[in-house]
Formats: sequence, C-alpha cells, structure tokens
Amino acid sequence: MKVLVTGSNGFVGSHLVRQLLREGYQVRALLRTTSDTRLIKEELPDVEVAYGELRAPESLLEVARGVDAVVHCAAKTKAKTLKEYYQANARGALNLVEACNSCAGELVRLVLVSSVAVTGPGPASRPAVEERTPRPISHYGRSKALGERWVRLRSRVPFTIVRPAAVYGPGDSSGFLMVFDAVRRGWMPLIDGGLARTSLIYVADLARGILAALRSDAAVGQTYHLAHPRPCSQRQLQENIARAMGVMRPRRVFFPHLLLYPICLLSELRASLTGQVSMVNLQKIPELVAPGWVCSARKASDELGFTAGTPLSAGVRETLRWYVDNGWLSA
Repeated sequence: MKVLVTGSNGFVGSHLVRQLLREGYQVRALLRTTSDTRLIKEELPDVEVAYGELRAPESLLEVARGVDAVVHCAAKTKAKTLKEYYQANARGALNLVEACNSCAGELVRLVLVSSVAVTGPGPASRPAVEERTPRPISHYGRSKALGERWVRLRSRVPFTIVRPAAVYGPGDSSGFLMVFDAVRRGWMPLIDGGLARTSLIYVADLARGILAALRSDAAVGQTYHLAHPRPCSQRQLQENIARAMGVMRPRRVFFPHLLLYPICLLSELRASLTGQVSMVNLQKIPELVAPGWVCSARKASDELGFTAGTPLSAGVRETLRWYVDNGWLSA
C-alpha cells in the first residue's frame, strides 16, 4: 500500500513516515519546495517526494493520484493571525478533500489527524468523549473543528478522524520544549498549583494509533481520541522531567492564572517585534486555565485495539535524550 502523508516533515508527520516505512508501506511525502526536511533526512532516500501546497488546490491534484490512502497531518499550531489558522487548518483540509475526491475510486481511506482541542476540555472526574458535541475554546481548536466538518460534509473517500491528546516526544519544538528548558534551569512553573490533569500521548504511540485507524474497516466514518489511558498533572510532568535531568529540588513557582494575561501579552509583543510567532500568547489562555484536558481513550482501545503504552517516565527520557543529542538542550 502506498500512503500520501501531508505534513511529512513535521513533528507528528515525520514519526508517521518512519513508522510506515518500518512496517513496509510505500510513502509519498507532500512537501513544499521550501520545506525544512531535517526531521526526515534519514528517511528521504526511501520516500517518494511530491511537491505541492495545501493552499494551492491545483497543486494537489497530481499529488493525490496513484496512492491508496492519505493521512493528513499538516496543521498550523501557532499563527500570527486568525486568518492563518483557518486557511491552514480548515481551508487546507477542504482543498485536500477535493483533491482526494478527484480520484476517489483509487483511494481506500483518508485519515484526518485533528486534535482533542476540537472536543474541548474535560476534568479528570468526567473525561471528554468523542460523541460529545465539540466545544473548542481557541481559534486553533475552532479551525481544526471546521477542518473536520469539511471532511464529513464533502469527502467521497471513506474517512476516519483521530484527535490526539497533547503530543510530546523527539522533534517537538512547541510548549513541551519550553517546559524542559525551564526545568533544566531549575524552575517548575505551575499554574494554580499545577494540579489540573491533562491527557498526553508519546509521539511514537500516536504514529501507531494513526496506523491502527488507517487499517481498521470499523473505523470508517468514526472519530477517535488517541491518548495514554493515564492522564497526568503539570506537576507530575515536570517532576518526571526533573528526575530525568537529575535536577535536584527544582524551585516550584506557583502563580495564579490571572498573571497569564500580562505574561502572554508581553510574549506577543516581543514576538511581533521580532517577526516570530510565540506559543505563549493570549489565544492560549483559555486552554491553559481550563479545569483539565482529560479525554477518554476507551473507544480506540475497544474498536481499534490500540492502547498508547509508553509510560510518561520512558517518554520523557527519550524526549530528553533526543533534545540533547540534537543540540536543542544542553546536557
């Protein structure tokens, strides 16, 4: 089977490409001519590269031909403007669906990698389930929800939607890297005590979960959370990082969520002055102050036979090793 992977050079996409090749699949990697391919440099000789852009529908028509399945990993998790979120995560999904529809007879499956941000928050006492009406609380979540809607309304290819929990692991350059760096410096920044619980998934587990959804006939038309069955708190995550680093007695810094507003505003201002995009911004506040981001992973276990098995301690160690080996963190 040949699988087209969008976002193949990104954090999740690169791990999926690796897993597909490991299991004997042929891979076509969708890239832009300007794509940074460092995360898949070792896999590039073994994949078929196709150039195109999700914002240019005509470039996708040839890309979608001659494959058996498509996994849509490409997404924008941070953006300078709201328009960028919706162009990438919603319009990009629609453009890909239309390209897939043009060769619907050839394709057996389209898998959309969405996000638990679409489902919305869930406290540990009442984990969010897939059947619940989506409750996104950020523009990222809303843009991903609209992407899901386009897939459901327009796809003539059998589809499956997966919603990963917060993803961490080698190659992640987002918020988790910032947490690792803070702990390395001897600090544990904890919002409102750091007790709110969150579902996580190690990226290699996620790649296996996506493949389980791709292979399952029962998954057609379904939506699945992909998450480790045991959520953790901010404090537990940072304590695991501290142990992996050998940081003895890191200083716990407790601050109320009201302090997030000036912190995020200053971060946005600094990012605008430098022309960069910050992961710490005003859009993140509703997600950061939610009572919890716990989702049920039972449906994936029951219907796909998939369970994310990497313990937090092992995932943290592997992530730290990769950060150090690749110079993203000093030893």
